[in-house]
Amino acid sequence: MNVDLQLKTGLSMEFDEAVIAIGGALSDPGNVRQIATGLHNQEPLSGFSTWQPSSYTIGHPGIAAFLFRLSWSDDHWLTSAHAHVEAAVAVLPKESQIGISSGPGAVLAALTVAASHPRRDLYPLLRNRLADWTSEHHLSSISVLSGKPVSWSHYDVFSGPTALTRVLISILHALKPDSRARAENAIRACLDYLVQLTQLVDAHGSLVPGWWVDYEQQQTDDDRNSYPHGDLNAGLAHGIAGPLALLCLSKEAGFEVAGQIEAIRSVSDWLHNQRRINVDGAYWPCRVSWEEQLGRVVVEHPLTRDAWCYGTPGVAWSLALAGRALGTPSLTDIALNALREVLLRDPSTWRTDGPSFCHGASGILQICRRAATMFSDQGLESLTFKSAKALLAQQDDDAPFRFRHVTPATHGGWSKANRFDYLDSPGILIGGAGVGAMLHTLTHQTKEGTGDWDSAFLLS
Repeated sequence: MNVDLQLKTGLSMEFDEAVIAIGGALSDPGNVRQIATGLHNQEPLSGFSTWQPSSYTIGHPGIAAFLFRLSWSDDHWLTSAHAHVEAAVAVLPKESQIGISSGPGAVLAALTVAASHPRRDLYPLLRNRLADWTSEHHLSSISVLSGKPVSWSHYDVFSGPTALTRVLISILHALKPDSRARAENAIRACLDYLVQLTQLVDAHGSLVPGWWVDYEQQQTDDDRNSYPHGDLNAGLAHGIAGPLALLCLSKEAGFEVAGQIEAIRSVSDWLHNQRRINVDGAYWPCRVSWEEQLGRVVVEHPLTRDAWCYGTPGVAWSLALAGRALGTPSLTDIALNALREVLLRDPSTWRTDGPSFCHGASGILQICRRAATMFSDQGLESLTFKSAKALLAQQDDDAPFRFRHVTPATHGGWSKANRFDYLDSPGILIGGAGVGAMLHTLTHQTKEGTGDWDSAFLLS
C-alpha cells in the first residue's frame, strides 16, 4: 500500500466517524429547530437568524439532502431525512423566492439527492409536483427579471435562477415526460437569460459587461458608497462565476442555447483578465468597480477570499469548467494550479471563516474534491485529504452539531474583524450539515450524472 493510500484509508475512517456523529445530531427536526432558533444563534451584527425552516441553505431541506446522501449506503437515515422533508413542507411559504433560499425550489433541491438513491424510488409524486410548480414559477420570474435593471438577485446562487436551473437539470432524469418537458423549457429560458447578461451594456457612457450592477441596485449603503458608479461581481455565490459554472455544466448535460459558447468564452476571458498574483499565487478580487473595469483606477490589493462564495476556489472551479467546455486545456491548467496553491498553504492562512461550506474550509475542500475527480488529478486529491485533516481539529464535542459557524462580531467584515462569534448553525450552507456532507463526499463519490447535495451550489 502506498503512502497516499494509507493516508486516505486512515483519514476516511476519521471522516466517517465525524459524519455519523453529525448525522445523529441532526436526526431530530424538533431538536434541531429548538437549538437553531435560540437567541444565541443570531448573527451578532445584523441580528438575523441562522435558521429559516423552508430554506435549502439554512433550513430543513439542506439537512434532508445531507441525510439522503447518507442513506445511499445505509437506509436507516431515511427516517430522519423524511422527517426533515415533512417539516419543510409543513412551513412552505405561499409566496417564495425564485431560487433555493426558501419554498418549493428548496425542497426540490433536497429531493434531487433523494432521486439519486440507488435502491428506492423516493417521492415520485412530490418531486413531479414541485418540479411543475418550480418550472412555471421559474419561467414567469425570468420574464419579469428580463425587464428590470440588473441586480445581484437576478443571477446569484441563492435568490436568482442559477442554482434552481441546475437543480432542474439534476432531477430531470427522475421526472415524468410532461414534467420533464416543462423543466426543459424553464432550463432553456434561464440559459437564454444568462447569455443575454453577458452582452455589453452602456454604463455612464461606457460599455461594460451586462452583469454590471448600477448604484441604485446595490444591496447596502456601504456598497453604494464603495461603488458610486456600480460594479461587476466576480464571485461564485453572488457574481458571474456562478452563471459561468451553470453555462458549462448545462452544456455537459446536453443543454445549449444560441450564444452559449460565446458567453462562456467572454466571461472566462473577463475572469482570466482579473487574475492577480501575489506571494501565495493566483487570486481573484471579489468585486471590480466601474472605474477599475475602464482602467481609470488601479487597486493594488483588492479584497479577496479563499472560499466557495468569493475568491480563488469558486472562480478557479468555474474557469476549470470553462476550459473543459471550450476545449482549452491551458485555461483548466491555470485554474487547477490556483487550487493547488491554496491547498499548499497552511490552512491557518486561508482567508476563510471557520469550517463551514459557504465562506469556510468545507467549501474549499468540496471544490477541490470535485475538481480532482473531474480532471483525474491525483495530486490535487491527496492535497485535499491532507488539508481536510486540519478541519477535523475544529470539531467540538460540546457543540450540538459538532462544528460551529464562525461569524464576525465587529464591523468591517471578516478581514477587519477583531472578534468572532461561534454559532450553533445546523444548515448545509453555514452549519454542521455542510461540513458533514463535504466529509462524506471525500470518501463516498457520486456517480457521474447523479444529482447531489452540491448540485445546487454548482459543483456537481
